[in-house]
Amino acid sequence: MAAIASAQVQTAIEKAKLNISSNQPLSAWLGSRPSFSKPTRSNPNQFTIGDQTFCDTSCPRLPIENYIDDVHGDSLPTHPAVLTNVCTEWGCFTNPWTISTLSSLLPSTPLSLDGGPGFARGSICFGSVTLSEYSDYCKHFSVSDSAPLYVFDHRILSSPELSSSFSIPPCFSNDVLANDPRRALPPAWLLVGAEGSGTPIHDHPTTVAWNALLSGCKVWITFPPDIDESFLLLNIGEDSSDDESSTNSSTHSDSSDDFDLSAIEWFSKCRDLPKGAQTIIQWPGEVVFLPEGWWHVVLNAQESVAMSYSIQLRRFKE
Repeated sequence: MAAIASAQVQTAIEKAKLNISSNQPLSAWLGSRPSFSKPTRSNPNQFTIGDQTFCDTSCPRLPIENYIDDVHGDSLPTHPAVLTNVCTEWGCFTNPWTISTLSSLLPSTPLSLDGGPGFARGSICFGSVTLSEYSDYCKHFSVSDSAPLYVFDHRILSSPELSSSFSIPPCFSNDVLANDPRRALPPAWLLVGAEGSGTPIHDHPTTVAWNALLSGCKVWITFPPDIDESFLLLNIGEDSSDDESSTNSSTHSDSSDDFDLSAIEWFSKCRDLPKGAQTIIQWPGEVVFLPEGWWHVVLNAQESVAMSYSIQLRRFKE
């Protein structure tokens, strides 16, 4: 029976992959990926992938009490920070959400997927699976993918099954874009990631983001808004003798395949970080806060569950 169940799950994942990128064969998803050593509670500030080691760079860890009563968020940091004491009393933290606990709460709910290799970019919400199907994928199949799929769902946090398990801090409660049809993406997302999955380099030009980790471990690299974009591309194509090609390599609109390296590919290719970049190793109960315009790439160093919000504060001036 277990073998039959796994085959059914694999079929669900395969169907999702084909929905995400119908012009690519399933074999295109497969491939080796770099090995990495997970941060541990005994060595919490270091992450090694291939021959590269990333160390937490002492991003400020600030108590939410400094900001919680600022209902417009005017005083929130203007540089990346880790906020503490945000979710210590949330039910989803005291009884941590994991893939297993969420599967019992949402036994048959299909959730949207993101992630995968570069050709799957731009496909958010095109594929979906249940959490039990995704759990089986994490256990048996995700290691075969060059970049694993990632549950990235924008509907489920407002459901009765989940919404009573957390509360929004007052400093994040006033979103200028609330109910605004011009919003590019929904504000709230449930994130459930297999080990090695992640989100590639991107920014939020007009919104701040806060990400609460409930189980697992994430590794972040953040970059200031004025970072040279050629570094974000890891200087791919910089040795080209063609001037036009070289110019295009620094703009993601003309080199989307390079710009959309998966998170694990990006980490494995990265070497020295530029001035202003920060490494954050995030543990459960911590909230990573990113101001407007800061670039970031995020890797799930362990199987993880988090929630992420992107809101516009009144302090942002167009």
